[in-house]
Amino acid sequence: MLELHRDHKQALRIRRVMLGLVAYLMWMLVSIYLYLTNLVDAGVTWLAGYFLLMLLTNAVFILAIRRDWNLRFNDPGMTLGQISFGIFWGMVLLAQTLPEARGGVLLVFVTSFFFGVFRLTTRQFLLLTAFASLAYAGLIRLDWSGMDLATRRTELSQWLFLTIVLLWMSFMGGYVARLRANLRAAMGRIEELANRDHLTGAGNRRAITGSLDTAIQACRDSGQTLSVLLLDLDRFKQLNDQHGHLTGDAVLKEFVQRVESALRGHDFIESEGGERLGRFGGEEFLVVLPSTNLEGARQAAERLRQMVEQAPFETEGGPVEVTVSIGLSEYRAHDEAETLLKRADQALYRAKDKGRNRVEMETGE
Repeated sequence: MLELHRDHKQALRIRRVMLGLVAYLMWMLVSIYLYLTNLVDAGVTWLAGYFLLMLLTNAVFILAIRRDWNLRFNDPGMTLGQISFGIFWGMVLLAQTLPEARGGVLLVFVTSFFFGVFRLTTRQFLLLTAFASLAYAGLIRLDWSGMDLATRRTELSQWLFLTIVLLWMSFMGGYVARLRANLRAAMGRIEELANRDHLTGAGNRRAITGSLDTAIQACRDSGQTLSVLLLDLDRFKQLNDQHGHLTGDAVLKEFVQRVESALRGHDFIESEGGERLGRFGGEEFLVVLPSTNLEGARQAAERLRQMVEQAPFETEGGPVEVTVSIGLSEYRAHDEAETLLKRADQALYRAKDKGRNRVEMETGE
């Protein structure tokens, strides 16, 4: 199957432009019918040129997306431009159509507006309505002197009905677009909730393991390095028993803030590819460090350990001393997430066994 574009969103935009080609084909069929029934003041040469220019218009939009020129615009889908050209080519045909057949042509003309229902704002729809209404009014004015009274009344009625219908579509289309935008925002919030630990604000286990899988695949594709850190707050159960769960929750929140601050200062949080810090379970957290070897990970882990130890955690019950143990491992060829995490977990247990508040690296086994 022919690949429309390497980027999924761009390929989808090309498909939408190709859908617009269906509208142009409709214009062609209407044009052919009008020609065969002598209802259009044009010959074969004019029709051929008309068809060619419409197809070229469609091809230019496809080329713009293929070359990524559309990404320079606020609307990469170029919806407003596509509909504007659809209206323009409809008006060109309408200008050649005899007055008695224009009412039928207008019915097809309205279809151009449907392409903007899910994309355009009410203001953009109103601009298109004004363009279409004024263009049709201009056509009527050009033919006014050659019309009899009955034809003038018919043309004015058709202009009025067209304007009213397009105004209705403008407000309805804008309303649908707002509904779609609200739905998209709601889906974004749902996605955020699905990937976020509700207490600490860090990524949850689902999100951080997904980021780890993505980072591992990147290692396989490009050969880059990758390290992970498993962090476990020391004697956290004892802290909960002594100070209460509310204090424990406050400690977890501040712990995440400190870790994020340390990572952000060294561009780990900001790197692309998803979450870099996630709550792995209870008081245990996972940090994914792409493009970082074992020594770089050790330095980052030591920095985190010191940032946790250097100042008490402020809670409603007073300051609390907290330390963290960290185990780390580096990606090896053919590693799965499970094996990489297993080595980090073993290193974490050694850190605990050796007295806690320390960093341990994986062994060479």
